[in-house]
Amino acid sequence: MRFITVVFFAAVIAFAAAYEITESNPKFGAMVAQAQSLSERLKRAPVEALCPIKNNYKVDACNWCYCDPTNGHTSCGRKPCPKETPTTTTTEPPSEVSDTCPEGTRFKRDCNECTCEPELGITQCTTKSCPRTERPEFSGNY
Repeated sequence: MRFITVVFFAAVIAFAAAYEITESNPKFGAMVAQAQSLSERLKRAPVEALCPIKNNYKVDACNWCYCDPTNGHTSCGRKPCPKETPTTTTTEPPSEVSDTCPEGTRFKRDCNECTCEPELGITQCTTKSCPRTERPEFSGNY
C-alpha cells in the first residue's frame, strides 16, 4: 500500500512541476490535500477493493492469476492451452459374427473409450486426439 501512495505522490509532484504549479500557487495545496485524502482512503480500503475476485483465480483451463492484496497488482500465467478436440463416435461393424465384442463390452483403444453392443456386434469409440507416447530418438547432435 505504501508503494501506491509513494507512486501517487510522485505523480502529483510531477504533474505540478509540468504545469509549473508551486507551493505559492493555491492549486498546489488543493492537489496535495486531494492526494492525502486518496492515500488515507487507500490505506483503509478492504482487501476486496484491491482484489475484487480473489487472491488466486483461474482464468482458463491452463492459467491462474494472482492478485497481491497489499497493492492490487495482478499477474497471470500465459501458458498456451492445448486445443480441445470435440469428442465424437464412430461405428465399426464386426468383420464376422463370431468376433462380436472380442475385447469386451467396454474397453480402451489408445486414449479413447469404446463400447461394444454384444447383441448387434457394433463397436463405438470416441475419437479424441491421443497424445504422442513415443519419445523422439536422441541423435547426439543439437
